[in-house]
Amino acid sequence: MSKSIGVEKRNKDRERHRRNLKIKADKLVEKHFPSGAAFPPLQDFNLTWGRLIEDLPTVFTSIRDLKSGFNRCNSVVTKRAEPNNINLTMPSFMVTQKAEKTIHSQALIQDGLVFQKLYNRWFTELSLNGHCDSIAKAYRSIIFSFICHSGCLNHHLIRALSAQLNTQLNISTIDNLPFISLIIDEHGYHTNVTTEECKTTEMIWYLSPITISCIKHFLQLKQHNPNIHWQAPLDNKTIHALLIDEYEDKELLPTNLKRLVKSAISIIQFLPNVRINQAMLEYAMGRNKAYSLPKDNLARLVTTPIVTNPKLNFYSPVRSIEPKGLRDTIPTLPCSKFFQILSQTLKETGNKKLTSKSLKQHLNTLESTLEISIAQEVLLKWYIHKLKTCKPSTIRTYHSTLSRKWLYTTESIDLTDADEQDFQDLYNELIELTKGLATKTQLACRLSDFHAFSVQNFGFPLLLEPINKGSKYKHHTNAGFVDETLFKALLDTVDGISDLDFKNKATIKSILIISYRCGLRISEAIKLRLKDIESSPEHWIEIRSNNFSDNKSTSSLRKVPFYALLLEHEKEIIDESLKIARQEQSTAPDTCLAFTIGQDINKPIDKFLLSNFTKTALRQLSGIDNLVFHHLRHSAISRLQLIFELNEDSAKHPEIVPYSTQQIHKIINVLAGKTQRNKYYAIAAFDGHSSPETCFNHYFHFCDLVLYSNLLSMKLKATKKQLLNLNLGSRRNLSNQAKLRGMDYHWTVSSFLDFTVKKINIIPIQAPKPKQLTTIKLEPKSKSKLIANIDTCYLILKQIEQGLDPIELAFKYHIESSDIQKWHKNAIKLMAITTNYDNPRLQTQSTAYRFLPSKPKSASELKWLSSIITKVRQQFPNDKHNIKWALDYGLNNKNSSKSGIYFSTPKELEHFIEAFSFAIPKSKWRIQTISINQSPMRQLWESAYRGIQTQTSKLSSHKGRQGHGAVWLELRHSDEKKIMKARKQKKYSSNTVIFLIHMMGIMMKSY
Repeated sequence: MSKSIGVEKRNKDRERHRRNLKIKADKLVEKHFPSGAAFPPLQDFNLTWGRLIEDLPTVFTSIRDLKSGFNRCNSVVTKRAEPNNINLTMPSFMVTQKAEKTIHSQALIQDGLVFQKLYNRWFTELSLNGHCDSIAKAYRSIIFSFICHSGCLNHHLIRALSAQLNTQLNISTIDNLPFISLIIDEHGYHTNVTTEECKTTEMIWYLSPITISCIKHFLQLKQHNPNIHWQAPLDNKTIHALLIDEYEDKELLPTNLKRLVKSAISIIQFLPNVRINQAMLEYAMGRNKAYSLPKDNLARLVTTPIVTNPKLNFYSPVRSIEPKGLRDTIPTLPCSKFFQILSQTLKETGNKKLTSKSLKQHLNTLESTLEISIAQEVLLKWYIHKLKTCKPSTIRTYHSTLSRKWLYTTESIDLTDADEQDFQDLYNELIELTKGLATKTQLACRLSDFHAFSVQNFGFPLLLEPINKGSKYKHHTNAGFVDETLFKALLDTVDGISDLDFKNKATIKSILIISYRCGLRISEAIKLRLKDIESSPEHWIEIRSNNFSDNKSTSSLRKVPFYALLLEHEKEIIDESLKIARQEQSTAPDTCLAFTIGQDINKPIDKFLLSNFTKTALRQLSGIDNLVFHHLRHSAISRLQLIFELNEDSAKHPEIVPYSTQQIHKIINVLAGKTQRNKYYAIAAFDGHSSPETCFNHYFHFCDLVLYSNLLSMKLKATKKQLLNLNLGSRRNLSNQAKLRGMDYHWTVSSFLDFTVKKINIIPIQAPKPKQLTTIKLEPKSKSKLIANIDTCYLILKQIEQGLDPIELAFKYHIESSDIQKWHKNAIKLMAITTNYDNPRLQTQSTAYRFLPSKPKSASELKWLSSIITKVRQQFPNDKHNIKWALDYGLNNKNSSKSGIYFSTPKELEHFIEAFSFAIPKSKWRIQTISINQSPMRQLWESAYRGIQTQTSKLSSHKGRQGHGAVWLELRHSDEKKIMKARKQKKYSSNTVIFLIHMMGIMMKSY
């Protein structure tokens, strides 16, 4: 019989290998846990198990076998422990880590030795004989210099440069540093620039003065016949052949362009006086991928101060109170169970075909009967919506590709509090969990449709960038940097916010400073508690999960040296804001929030409002359309890389690094210690990433500048004649430099920048002008009109109630003492108002001996109160007369024994409801009628409160005297249904409107 071959043989080999693995694992378990001996007690188990783990690598050589053997040992030991009733907490997997491959492989070293000979021959000939008249050799000199002097070891960029040489070479300068922007379309690269809704990958590469002189000579030759029609090669093979042309030992050189270019590492890392670490070498080779700033953003690094600022509101009129359409239930169904139920519903059973109509009915039944989470509800309603145009088979396809990923990744996310950046990260993660380019592209398009539905039906925020653009999916790095001038203008813009007072402006500025200097995400900044900010000279910030929000990942748990990263004026802002917060919450635990705005001090600042304001201000100030709040984090991380790489030389770029030399050294010492060997891991730990890879892919935007700054320090040993041959200066220019700097044939490459840039007539890059900027010139602070918010007024009066000096409070909150005295006087006068029977009108039992009204306590009511205040603030300038009338009426027709406002005529009731209709819908009101049924004005009353829930408080007798009747207008509590069910009451009213009217009276009245 013939031996088995092909598939059958491979299956038998695999089975035999598995059996051998099990036998080896069983023997290993028997060695440490003999079956004839008693199972070790729990206190001794860990030692024995540790010895077994140490033996594993000696028994299993490959990582794959090691993991299989570990799983087998785990299973056998667990089963041995069960009969002895020993509860073991065994690890379910084994973590293995491969060492990173070094770039200095034996092959690369051999290639480098040969390339050195090629380079030395080319550069010696160029420096001794100068540029020749051959256009092909001139092109060859550009590529060699671009590789060896400008540090580009990436064959994709070499090809992109060749393509530009055939069209128009776009060289610009930034702060007199020449660069070229190269557009590539290669697999494995993120896009980083969006132009006309098209995403591209644009890399900035700075050019050495030697490369500039080679380009200058090439352009001169290109202007004359017969070189006008000469074309640079565009494919790797032809470029490679041209570079090694005329070399004698061609067979020793690398056989393709990719290897040839990388072998130049042996040149650039050993250039005289140049020190380039491995991270930057890998960036030059394209192994560490980092993405440059878009040119309009790059241009802002050399800019002039912004003299005007936009006049913005913080509270956006487009912000809905909460995402619409979301159910107010506590989900009880785990995602895994919901997925099973949904899968069963979509599955066809028997011979009966599942129609769109029947599937829609089944899905609607699930929605109405199950208590599900928001993520589950959104997914379910999207499938119901898609059934209008899709068949059940299509829904099953969507379910198989999307449901499990969506439910798994959103299980720990609060979608009601997620902002645009959270959704952007979420969708990127969903796509990363998908294998295959075609499948990624398909899922990206599906997610675009899914999110568009969620925006329309659930109020989800609009995304910063499209999920997918084009026929193939690529990750997008939203590269951006907020320069120091722009950030200062952003803080000035906060001072000009028209609907916040000093305290709340200080809070906003504090959060912006924390994110810009320390790289905190918006969710991390707004959840900081007072206890998370250490009271020490460094003010370390601890970022950890708490009852307000969880960390994004386990790597996000970290400590940041806050004050070491701040400028002096920023410390003053933070100190003032924290001082106010600690004094306001002196009686509260230190677990309360450090930065809050609005009525509920136990609720973090609305991420949408903060993000929307920052995005709007940055874009209006700079004219750059992609800047968002998250770029404050980008700026902090990119700045830190520049500091670590260039040390005190980083201060030469003041728009990036504003620190003194002393502070730079302190920052490096605090974050990395005395040794900087693992500085990139220190940066990753600082910003909450598990490895530097994420920093390179998304946050490091100055790798190009770091590499170039190191290459500029190159020492060039050459005579004046050789420098003339290289076109690096004129005789007079070189003589003057030699006299001034005392050079003795050792020239620094940076000294040739001015001459080469001037000779080639390179135009500096221009920053974009702000678009559609509505600006005001900031008036002196002494003349500016100071404003105060209701929450600040309440806090100040509360502290006066506790015995604090109003003069001290005026100084602390930057509010005129006369305004505070006016509020104090008004508060006392209002509480003294009585009814016709000399009973207190506004003072209740809970507010006896106080001059402040009772504030709503529940989170839902405080949220509702904040939304009403925002709407009143926006409506008041347009409807002062009616709102003031409603204010006066409410203050004079409230009774301390009743929860509502008394109305004796239908006209007044109708007027009052209409005055607040912009903020309070009729569904929130309730009417308690008094003697209406026999009133001759009954129809007028019913017309006045039509559409409002009505209850009868008191009936009129048909035998008694007929009156006009009256009503009490009450506001229904936001949690009325829950409270009524729990307490078995017929109604439950809210004091929110009464509190608002009372506080408006305190701030606006004059007694």
